[in-house]
Amino acid sequence: MLDELLVSIEKWVDGNQYQSVLYEEKNDLSVSQRKALKKQILVLKASLEAAKKDLGLTKTTQSALNDIWSRVASFRENVMELGARHLKRYGSLHHETAEYMDKLSEKLLLQLDGILEIIKAGRH
Repeated sequence: MLDELLVSIEKWVDGNQYQSVLYEEKNDLSVSQRKALKKQILVLKASLEAAKKDLGLTKTTQSALNDIWSRVASFRENVMELGARHLKRYGSLHHETAEYMDKLSEKLLLQLDGILEIIKAGRH
């Protein structure tokens, strides 16, 4: 897990950031912070490499297919909660809002299912 964290930090150090419709990352690391982080990551990786050798640890490989599948499949639950039936537990909804949220939930679920179908085709 520490090595995964280092990969995530390296993404930022290398200047990467993602932007989408409702999610945006701001890579506000300074040049000096990037250099210092890069050095510290190398030190940590050397320690992990030594531990790997000393303890006979093996590398874990993360499959993109499996990761996407499990994330999307589990996220479907969250999208289902956008339906009016589930939202009513937070208070009453105006009829138009309930209708909109039901349609939005159904639409997003179908689109997530499209991702699952693409992944399913690649798993065989």
